[in-house]
Amino acid sequence: MKIYITGANGFLGHSFKDYYHDHTLYCHRRGESVTSDLNIFEPDLILHCAGEIYNPEHMFSTNIAIMITHYFATHVGKVLLAI
Repeated sequence: MKIYITGANGFLGHSFKDYYHDHTLYCHRRGESVTSDLNIFEPDLILHCAGEIYNPEHMFSTNIAIMITHYFATHVGKVLLAI
């Protein structure tokens, strides 16, 4: 299975990387184009573990925007797990 992980360097994302080590993984890096990544990698599963936690004024809007971007950048039939 091809798995796309955001926030792979955080506690939760790193745990998923370890758990799914026998699958094909793509770990999104901050600053990369989500749409481009998803179109090239074509994952079967997206684990969205990244988020803004340091700036309370942007936490909600940024985290929701990231999730919506991932959702709309995927193809029909893909699974998005936002954590």
